[in-house]
Amino acid sequence: MHVRYGRRKGRIAIIIIVGITILTVYISYKSGANLKRYGNENDGNTGTGDIFTRGEMIATVGVEACKASPHNNEAAEFDMLTVYREQVAQQGIMFNRTNQGRRHPSTHKLKVFVLPFTHADPGWLQTFNSYLKETDAILDNMHNFMTSHANMTFMWAELAFFERWWGKQSLEVRENVRRLVQSGRLEIASGSWVMTDEANVYYPITVDTIIEGHQFLKEELGGVKPSVVWSNDPFGYSNSIQYVFAQAGLKRAVINRIHRGIKRYLQSERAIPFRWRQYFDVEGESDMLTHVLPYAHYDILNSCGPSSSICCEFDFKRMTHWSCPESKPKPIDASNVATQAEKLVSQLQKMALMYETNVLLMVHGDDFRYNMIQEWHQQHDNLLPLFEEINKGNLAEIRFGTFSDYFKELEKWYKENGKQPVTLSGDFFPYKCFLGDVWTGYFTTRPFVKRQERSLHNIVRAADLISAQAWHSMDEQSRAEVISELQEARRILSLIQHHDAITGTSRKHVMQDYLFLLHNASSLARRAFEVSSSALSRSEVHTLEYSDNNNETESLEVLEVAKLGRIVVNAYNSLPYDIEDVVSLRVDTANVAVSINGGEVKAQIEPYIHQGTIPQHSFLLAFRCHFQALSTNSFILSKTDSPRLTNIASVLVHKDAKGLLLFPSIFKPKNITSQDFFLENEELITSHDNETGQLSHITTAAVGRTAVSTQFYKYENANGGAYLMKVNGPPTPLKSNSSLRFISKGSIQESAHLFFTKIYQKITVKNVRGSLSKQVHFSLRVDITEAMNTELLLRIETNLRDERFYTDSAGMQLLRRQRHEALSDAENFYPMPSAAILECNLKRITVVSNLPHGVSPVPAVHGMDIVLDRMLNQDDGKGLGSDPDGLPTDILPVEMRFSILLEGIIKAATDTYSTYHTPAGHLAVQNVLYPPVLTASSEKIPPLQAQAALPCNLQLLTNRVVSKGQMLLTIFNGGIICRTNTTTTCTGQLRGLTSYLRALGVVKVQETDLVGTPKAEEMSLKNYVPHIPPYKFLSLLLSFS
Repeated sequence: MHVRYGRRKGRIAIIIIVGITILTVYISYKSGANLKRYGNENDGNTGTGDIFTRGEMIATVGVEACKASPHNNEAAEFDMLTVYREQVAQQGIMFNRTNQGRRHPSTHKLKVFVLPFTHADPGWLQTFNSYLKETDAILDNMHNFMTSHANMTFMWAELAFFERWWGKQSLEVRENVRRLVQSGRLEIASGSWVMTDEANVYYPITVDTIIEGHQFLKEELGGVKPSVVWSNDPFGYSNSIQYVFAQAGLKRAVINRIHRGIKRYLQSERAIPFRWRQYFDVEGESDMLTHVLPYAHYDILNSCGPSSSICCEFDFKRMTHWSCPESKPKPIDASNVATQAEKLVSQLQKMALMYETNVLLMVHGDDFRYNMIQEWHQQHDNLLPLFEEINKGNLAEIRFGTFSDYFKELEKWYKENGKQPVTLSGDFFPYKCFLGDVWTGYFTTRPFVKRQERSLHNIVRAADLISAQAWHSMDEQSRAEVISELQEARRILSLIQHHDAITGTSRKHVMQDYLFLLHNASSLARRAFEVSSSALSRSEVHTLEYSDNNNETESLEVLEVAKLGRIVVNAYNSLPYDIEDVVSLRVDTANVAVSINGGEVKAQIEPYIHQGTIPQHSFLLAFRCHFQALSTNSFILSKTDSPRLTNIASVLVHKDAKGLLLFPSIFKPKNITSQDFFLENEELITSHDNETGQLSHITTAAVGRTAVSTQFYKYENANGGAYLMKVNGPPTPLKSNSSLRFISKGSIQESAHLFFTKIYQKITVKNVRGSLSKQVHFSLRVDITEAMNTELLLRIETNLRDERFYTDSAGMQLLRRQRHEALSDAENFYPMPSAAILECNLKRITVVSNLPHGVSPVPAVHGMDIVLDRMLNQDDGKGLGSDPDGLPTDILPVEMRFSILLEGIIKAATDTYSTYHTPAGHLAVQNVLYPPVLTASSEKIPPLQAQAALPCNLQLLTNRVVSKGQMLLTIFNGGIICRTNTTTTCTGQLRGLTSYLRALGVVKVQETDLVGTPKAEEMSLKNYVPHIPPYKFLSLLLSFS
């Protein structure tokens, strides 16, 4: 009876599902979604580009990937989404009540740790190399003073500077420094190559930056392991970056620049320090015990208590340099030690009222301090008598100490008192300083630098991966060359993560130096890629993308097929997934045939657009290719008078542009009206605005017709600067000549080309199998170099209702964001390192980009504003200066890419604080950041051993050489939302990892933490069964025969 009833319910459910499906398709058809379908092509060729059936190519994401679906857990005691809404947006910054929280201050004797430090920017007002003179002096002084003053402590964070200094030191100095570190008096904080920005970064690069620093420490300082993250200067903080550090073994942090209203609120609740908890970590396994510096800044004036004028009296360098708001410091002697000690204790007691414990940290330094040996004596010789005087009493116990000393005492207090710090979740964006300025401009400032940084990351990662695959084909000289080139390129990429580099917040000559370094690093990484590829093909290989100088994005080399007759082109897929994509090349003739594995494949010739113009003597050659995971495909381009399967794309020019666009003679343009201006493939069809040609709707069979419109907006008369966003009134539509537009159509892909004043936009849909066919792809070239005080936006409007808005946190997770009308526009912008999402109960729109931006939700139009570029013609008062070198007016034309993915989803949870990508959304990010690397060679690169694809939830970060000739493989098991019917091609399983390792020739593996410190015994690969829990990294040391 129960069996029959269950079967009957199943039949009814199937009938309902089929009925709904038929109705959806019918409605889609009636609303204009008469989508073109192309079946299995049978054109007689034997190339791999077109022989895969839909069944082989596409399947829904597997059960294994869905095991990593996110928890919809409750927030911690303090959640930043809620705090920002209820304590900032609703109440402004009126936190004048004093310490009314439910926790009470300790009445015990204060225990105070004074930590001398310096903050060294690897580029800001001067270049990295120019600052070396100062940092070398600081570290020289550190060694000389601390080896003769046993009670002095010091902290260092920036390993980029330390490595340069270390290379100049004698064996004796090095050994002395090792002893200082081992004794605990010299603390190496963070261990990262630089103090990273946390808004614009992409977490795989952050991982590499931390690994680079920790590997250096392991090799040079006897395996010292930092335990505290020091991040005093970034302009806001990401919970994802804290998680990365936690996975590297650091579980304590000290931060500073958080929104002034949030800092005051947390202090009023005595909620500092806190356990920073991830949304996905229910048990708090990865909690970061976090202290926030108490006042407006990290200098000595803001270190000892609420009165900056009194604290200034304890900055003893000011006895001979600079001044104070009131009294200058005086040397401490018998006549004033008691008075000054009383002053200091009074300030410390007032500061202690903000905390539940009696343990205080007093950082004692500032930018590039301790560069004069005189200051070491001034601070040490005057603070020690104060310490001795204070320690005679019963109010406080004070001494020089380190972060580790402070945290050990703090943790001891909690344990002895049977308490725990509060828990806190979310991130600290945006940042509003104590002056009331909003630091959201740097999310976008100087996008050219941000674009080049992401481009360098792609080629460094690809070179790491292909060199691992070519390792046994290279001789020792080639291996050494590749290791050296990639280390230098990686260290430059790590340097650019600095919070005044990728942010675009340095003086002009410094930014130009960063661009010079980026260009050189790209050349090094490309050379490493070429050497590795040459070892596989036994022939010369060169990459096809190039830039002539520091100030241009990469261009495609023109392949001279007409001249040479035959050219071998290779494309390397660095993703661990099977994908089908369109390969686009620039050629000098339309008379070209493309063959793969001996068989000719379909291709099309389109107009090539170079820097917003149409060259007359080169063309775009496009063809489909199926890539296996981590594989290289080779193609033969042959000159032929009558290519059988290469067709000239149709060029359809909007009637208003007739005669205004000049095309090469092979194209026969036809005029069309706005009604005929659309793009389609087998999965979707686009509609466009009649006046501008911009996207207006996307229609799919699965979702139906959905408004997804794009339009350029701008803030005029903006008066922010490199750091700050200051805008007046709402943005307005950009009025521009929008009639110059055309469409190219063919069987491979269809593209709309829109020529605006100073903006070129290409919109493409691809006729491929897999998730790339479900996206609308955008390429933009933006040039506002002649604008004045302008912020250019891309607005995306939709017809979603009750939508929720998310942006990614360093690419690792997606955080809920809200717009607060009580706040200024600038306070409603958030970082978008790679993606933003709009979601309602049944639909999700994912927008991904290949460089970071600032983004704001716009509920009035159910959409978002993405900042594309900024030209600001004044200083914003944050240190760069108002002279020409200090103004951020050196912006460059920049090319950027977006993709928009429309999906149907099963009803989404409406109360989540965070979410994750769907499988197709994750692939969209991976595809836009890691496109195939194109090369040319004299011979084909032999097919690499077939690699089994990984499931969508696994992201292969890198496989890089580390010490002793071993490689360190890093994979992350990220969250995946499986409430979607969008099909993908990444249907592999974790056993694909062992297949990959066997192909590399790996004999033994050893699990480590994120930075390569072993945490398990080495074992034979044949006995190893990989397991990666959700939201965890798998790091493996690989050993070869």
